[in-house]
Amino acid sequence: ELVKNVVESGVLREDADHYSYAKQLPNLGLPNTLQDSLMARLDRQGLAKRIAQRGAVIGRRFPHELIAAICDLDGPQLRRSLDDLADAELIFPRAGTPTVYEFKHALVQDAAYSTLLRADRRALHARVARVLEQTSPATVDTEPELLAHHFTEASLEREAIPYLLRAGQRAGTRAAHQQAVRYL
Repeated sequence: ELVKNVVESGVLREDADHYSYAKQLPNLGLPNTLQDSLMARLDRQGLAKRIAQRGAVIGRRFPHELIAAICDLDGPQLRRSLDDLADAELIFPRAGTPTVYEFKHALVQDAAYSTLLRADRRALHARVARVLEQTSPATVDTEPELLAHHFTEASLEREAIPYLLRAGQRAGTRAAHQQAVRYL
């Protein structure tokens, strides 16, 4: 991550079998932690950082249709931003129908999520929950805990309650008693 950080800063150039200086070595001010390094890499992504933040709200994996539904970019801009994140190796596309993207590591997701203001997080969680309710009846039936999570994170506890109840009941039928108690 530190080498990628230096390469992305433009100081080093990656050649076939080695790195060489692309310009004079300045005081790099290398981040002290991996989290700081990931934050610096995300900050350099420009518009794509917003997409990473929205993907982080959805989860470690996020389908293209859902990210498209909760962001305010047109198709080509969204595709370009997702490609930029993939080129930076912050996310990876998972082939299939529909296309699903996955963060390279949970730390990348955490870094993107942590850059959101609390009010923005809540609004995005609410948006994700509403989109899932309207467009994904299978998720409502098979993953009520997912909707409960998003409504809870949006501070919409009243909307989360029916999903928490349903998640608790489903966990109870699978004999996942601790999980059922947590949901209930």
